[in-house]
Amino acid sequence: MLAICGGYQLLGHYYIGANGEKIPGIGLLDHYTLSQDNHRFIGDITIKNEETGEIYHGFENHNGRTFIGASERPLGIVISGNGNNGEDQTEGAIFHHTYCSYFHGPILTRNGELAKRMLLQALKLKYPTADLTPAAQLVIQPTF
Repeated sequence: MLAICGGYQLLGHYYIGANGEKIPGIGLLDHYTLSQDNHRFIGDITIKNEETGEIYHGFENHNGRTFIGASERPLGIVISGNGNNGEDQTEGAIFHHTYCSYFHGPILTRNGELAKRMLLQALKLKYPTADLTPAAQLVIQPTF
């Protein structure tokens, strides 16, 4: 699953809206989101995935400040931009095969290695005995 912005927020425990209302999430993931007073995180963002060493590029535009839980790991560590909350240098969340991010727009076309990794995970789950070696060796070039 890939969840972006509001989808990311609502997979967690709750979201505190701009006017202070607490909107319950579905609690699938162990994070929560607070709002900012008269402020948004807007602009280009670059992160590095610590597990793979891959660099991802995106655009963020969000009022929410999300704090991931102990069972989640960040999609990446912020190199430039604000990320989840502007404090802990994390962006997005990964929990098993669920990927979350504040990257708006073409996250998978701008980050081909992430798209390839997600696709290979899905194929391995669907076809556990298939030889996916040639697929794992594909080189996907970003289109930007």
